[in-house]
Amino acid sequence: MGERGMRVVIEGGDGVGKTTVMHLLAERNRKERGVETYTLEEPDSVRDAHGNALVPMAEQLRTIIKAKKYGRSTLTNVMLFNASRRENNLQVVEPGLSAGKDTFQARDFDSTTVYQGYGEGWNIDDIHRMVEEATSPDYMAPDYKYVLDLPEEERQRRVALRDNLSSLDTFESMGNEFHIRVAEGYRRLAHDKGLPLVSALPPAEEVADIMWRDMHGSN
Repeated sequence: MGERGMRVVIEGGDGVGKTTVMHLLAERNRKERGVETYTLEEPDSVRDAHGNALVPMAEQLRTIIKAKKYGRSTLTNVMLFNASRRENNLQVVEPGLSAGKDTFQARDFDSTTVYQGYGEGWNIDDIHRMVEEATSPDYMAPDYKYVLDLPEEERQRRVALRDNLSSLDTFESMGNEFHIRVAEGYRRLAHDKGLPLVSALPPAEEVADIMWRDMHGSN
């Protein structure tokens, strides 16, 4: 049996640059290590190097989750996120890791910990129990996890620069008090779990390089 693949997660609030950094790292992984690499922006489908969705159900769930026109409860949010990550994990991520393929993702279950737990007030122990039931202990223990952090004023500035603020999704469009709770939740999460809290103020290329050197040394 060959070497097991690696799973890397980048966490943080809206506007901190998770997806950009994820793609930079995934592309570098393909070029420098020659490893087949998936990307995943929860909640969405796992995607291959060409951007093809490998789990169509998860892609459809993302549309529902992100649509702010659909009012729903916090528990429903938890269950929808878990349905998406369950299918991604069962259909692609875990088989890929077993076959030596790497996955780089923006967000995992700790986004639910922070957004639905610290942000919306759902019991965090219940969230973790539900996630583990939907996925696996391995899913809940990625090889590397980083938390990107920005001052709230800079986060708001970056969100305001987006092309169409009217298109902000269910959670992006929530008020500043919610996003402050989210940012504080991520800092608490990083502290409690001993995760690297990485400043997102530098250019994305520099942020990605910090993570790459942490994973692979200074070379």
